[in-house]
Amino acid sequence: MLTFPNLVAQRQAYDRWLHAQDSFPCLLPGAWSNYRTTWLNLRADNGPFAVAENVQNVERFDACIQHMLSEVQATVGLGGYAEKRAFYHTDAYTDGSRRRDTHLGLDIWTRAGTPILATLPAKVYSLQDNAIERDYGPTLILQHEVGDVALPHLYTLYGHLDPEVLTRWKVGAQVAVGERLAYIGDRPANGNWPPHLHFQVILHTLGYEGNFPGVAFADELDYWLALCPDPAPLAGLR
Repeated sequence: MLTFPNLVAQRQAYDRWLHAQDSFPCLLPGAWSNYRTTWLNLRADNGPFAVAENVQNVERFDACIQHMLSEVQATVGLGGYAEKRAFYHTDAYTDGSRRRDTHLGLDIWTRAGTPILATLPAKVYSLQDNAIERDYGPTLILQHEVGDVALPHLYTLYGHLDPEVLTRWKVGAQVAVGERLAYIGDRPANGNWPPHLHFQVILHTLGYEGNFPGVAFADELDYWLALCPDPAPLAGLR
C-alpha cells in the first residue's frame, strides 16, 4: 500500500495554515472579476472528451477547448482538480495494465503568453524542461514557508510554461507576491498541449525535483488527494 511520511499530520497542518490565511490574490494579472471565466468539465465521460481522437490529436483537443469557451463567451476556462480524464494515453502514464487518469491540479485554460503571478511569498525550489510528449514541458516548483513542526514548507508547481521561465529564474531565488513567475506556454514546447497552466499544491516532494506526478492511479487516489490539496484557494479562487 502506498504511504507518505506523516501525511495525516502534514495535511492537518496545511488545513490549519490555510484557515488562518486571508484570501489570496488572483494568479493572473488583476482580479478574477476582470475575466470572463467558466468552469470546464473535461471528464472522460463528457461528450467530446470521451472520443479518443479528440484528446490524442492536439489540434482537435484545442478546438474542443475553444468551442467550450466560445459557447459561453469566456476567455478563461477553469477546473480539473480530482477529475478523471481520458487525456493520458502516453507511456508516461502507464504501469503495466494500470493507467494514471485522475488529475491532481487546477487547470487554467487561456491564451499562450498570459502572465502567471505569485500569490504568496516563495523561494524557487526547481526548474526543469520536462520535454516529453504530454508531460509538463517547462516547469517551475516554488517552496513556501508554513512554519508548522509537521509542515515546515509547502510547494506549488506550475506546468506547461513558456520556455522563458527557464532563464528567468535560478534555484534559490526569492519571489515576492505579485511578481511575474512565467507566461503560459504554447504547443509544442509546453508538452504539446492546448495552452493552459497546470497549478498544483504539494505538501511533500517525496524526493522529486523538477517534476512531480500531476495525475494519480485510481487505487492510490485518496493518498494523492491528501498530499495535493485543491489548489483553487491559492489561485485566489476561493
